[in-house]
Amino acid sequence: MFGCFRLDIAERLLLASGKAVPLTPKVFDLLVLLAQHPGELLEKDFILGALWPNTFVEEANLSVNVSTLRRALESAGGSHYIETVPKRGYRFAVEVQDVSEPLKTISPPLETAQPSVASRARTPKTAAIAGLLLAAALLYFWQVRWNRPPEKTFEVHSIAVLPFRLLVPSAGTQAEDAYLGPGMSDAIIRKLSYVRKVTVRATSAIEKFAGSHVDPLAAGRELKVDVVLDGTIQHAGNTIRVSVQLLRVSDGSPIWADRFDDYFTNIFQLQDSISEKIVTALKMKLSESEHRRMVKQQTNNTDAYQLYLKGRDCQSRRAPENPIETCIALYERAVRQDREFALAYTGLANSYMDRAGIQGSSDSAAQARLAAEKAVLLDEDAAEAHLALGNVMLRADWDWLGAQREFDHALQLEPHSAAAHWYMALLSMAMGQTERALSEMIESQLLDPASENAHDDLGWAYYLNRRFAEAVAESKIAITMDPESYSAHQQLGKDYLQLHKYAEAEAEFQTTIRLQKLQRGLADLGQLYALTGKTDQARAILNELSQRDKERRTYESEYMRAVLLAGLGETDAALQSLDAAVARKLSRAIWMRVDPDLDPLRHDARFDALLRRVHLLN
Repeated sequence: MFGCFRLDIAERLLLASGKAVPLTPKVFDLLVLLAQHPGELLEKDFILGALWPNTFVEEANLSVNVSTLRRALESAGGSHYIETVPKRGYRFAVEVQDVSEPLKTISPPLETAQPSVASRARTPKTAAIAGLLLAAALLYFWQVRWNRPPEKTFEVHSIAVLPFRLLVPSAGTQAEDAYLGPGMSDAIIRKLSYVRKVTVRATSAIEKFAGSHVDPLAAGRELKVDVVLDGTIQHAGNTIRVSVQLLRVSDGSPIWADRFDDYFTNIFQLQDSISEKIVTALKMKLSESEHRRMVKQQTNNTDAYQLYLKGRDCQSRRAPENPIETCIALYERAVRQDREFALAYTGLANSYMDRAGIQGSSDSAAQARLAAEKAVLLDEDAAEAHLALGNVMLRADWDWLGAQREFDHALQLEPHSAAAHWYMALLSMAMGQTERALSEMIESQLLDPASENAHDDLGWAYYLNRRFAEAVAESKIAITMDPESYSAHQQLGKDYLQLHKYAEAEAEFQTTIRLQKLQRGLADLGQLYALTGKTDQARAILNELSQRDKERRTYESEYMRAVLLAGLGETDAALQSLDAAVARKLSRAIWMRVDPDLDPLRHDARFDALLRRVHLLN
């Protein structure tokens, strides 16, 4: 007993002034350990060894459990019972008394022995007293339970599944298994996305929180969700251990926690189990179709699944050491392992489209189309497959109606998909539906609030709507979130250019060129020089772009030349370059109906003819 609390270790029960205090199993074990050593400094290593015997866990797990226990005690009327000794451990700074008698329960134990003769003689009187007591108890229960105001229920509308942290039992394991944590999170996100009553933050939204020292509650607040799932994963040989805790972001209180030990070959069933227990913990009822889709297995081949996860990891961390060819090779190996693995075909389609975007290759686009069609054929319920096919139709085929059909289908499957709303925004912009495009992009940003890219893209949508001041605001937010984002600096420069803030625009374009030596930033600078009368500098950049085209032709080169030539007033040459961009497809030309950069050409009938050629004008 301590303070207003009574702790029954045998019954695993903590009472505060007679009322039960809910604690997760691990937090209860921590309390027992502290209460058994009142006034003693318990070293962190000692506590970790006692609570997680023969297990490697991070110190952050202990900190989270101590914080949870503190909040539980203080909210139940306790004081500052747990003292932190920096860099060493914790001390239970309260006197603990050993109470030998068990805690009283509401119901007395059942009598098993037969009553004596004397007791039988008193039965009528005893029965009368018992009846009075029962009536009093019922009256009390009615007054207290039924007449009190109803308790407010905690409704969950949004959840974030943070990247699972990899616990490394031995040196050299981390690099080999780095894909496992994000892969586990992605699988659970995908399964929960089928539940229509809750919004699940996308994988792209939570990738920035990957790391071993992330505060899950701070991440939850930044992601603007009600609850957050935090977890760790260990992999040794053919065994896997996953530990998870579901936390309420508003106050940090635990909703559910568990640990799973299994063979790695059972990882798919483990993902199902975690997802279903989350749904149960949040008291959400699933329809038959939601449950069917949630537990549907994409593959039973663990080798194919591992290759798929490595391909996703490669795509998300694109760098010189992770060229697009590496990602493609991983996905191709995955589909060779399992020819029925729809998500692997989806990843392959997206990678081929990335390569088409880099090289302007129609062959890559054709390969992307085949892979995306195969993915949809294998799994009609996979929103990712419909998005991949719609992306090919939008960017490579310029099949506007086909792309809309696929994006609509994806939104029907996953209404809270940030990616689906983003793709619909791109399509709507291409078709000149600027207000809908902006609405879809705003919805995408709301579903991915912690993403720099979401603000950058929203700024671009405002730009194409010619709402340049609002575009500036979003671009600045994106730069604040990621000062090294070349695309955000480029967009801000374009915003300033339209507002005739030429000095500010030039500074942003120079920053774009410094951060990412792409032709795009150079072409924007040339457009600025052309519009401000610096013709010689603009032509010098035009010549440099032409030279670079000979060395390494890019899919956007003709479009950028058209923009620069339009700024110089050379309409014939600009329309010729734009005609070449249309002929090659796979370029920014899909937005030429609304792009402010092409405004100097809109008076020419040949411009309208180009729009009709690609069915962007009736």
